[in-house]
Amino acid sequence: LSKRWFARGAFGYGIMGNGTLVDDDLSSANGPLESRTTSNISGNNLWYMNGDVGAKLIQLPFHRGTIGFFTGIQYWREQHEASGVVQTVCNPVTPLCNPANTGQDLAPGQKAITNTATWISWRLGVEGDYRVTRKLTLEGKFAFKPITSLSNDDIHHLRQQPGPMLPALQQDPSFNMTGTGIGADVDVGASYMVAPRFSINLGYRFWWNHVADGKVTVYPVGAAASTINLNEFQTYRHGITLGLQYTF
Repeated sequence: LSKRWFARGAFGYGIMGNGTLVDDDLSSANGPLESRTTSNISGNNLWYMNGDVGAKLIQLPFHRGTIGFFTGIQYWREQHEASGVVQTVCNPVTPLCNPANTGQDLAPGQKAITNTATWISWRLGVEGDYRVTRKLTLEGKFAFKPITSLSNDDIHHLRQQPGPMLPALQQDPSFNMTGTGIGADVDVGASYMVAPRFSINLGYRFWWNHVADGKVTVYPVGAAASTINLNEFQTYRHGITLGLQYTF
């Protein structure tokens, strides 16, 4: 917008090739493990949008770099679909499972769970860059998210009919989790100019959101919905980034 102020937007999309969903059932928050099942993550996607405004506040000596601040909004959505239900742990005294089924896939090839988590966060951040040589520049960005809100829908596809001890659940959704919390985003990296105006970027990214105050709503079939406390929910993603950049 000027030599100092700027506005920017970013959009990202990705998929994961495979994974495992682990479902643990406990008798209470600090109770023993009653049952554990695993499912293959057969479908998934992730996408996000960031919108920021900010300013470059400090010019480093000899024009070697800048330090600035920014604020903005982040929308981050993930969906995972899991199939199959392999029972790996069963407490003999619990009514939730049958010890004789341990090690077996109780629903081979069947869609078991669809989970969709949506985060909306307010970001406050600082960023900077430092030119080490004419071609090599170090870059860093840190954003604190003082307010982040969660909406998480969980569909248990195999619980459309009541079981011996478990009620049937509605399918859109079976469970809904909402809450507020905090988060942080960290991006660090280096940029190397391989030709005039053209650079290769190598970096590392860590994004994290955490809810410690919320509620879980259960939607059974043929009965009123019920609500319990959501004690904890968090999502984090991290990894290496590689990019190409051309400056006009």
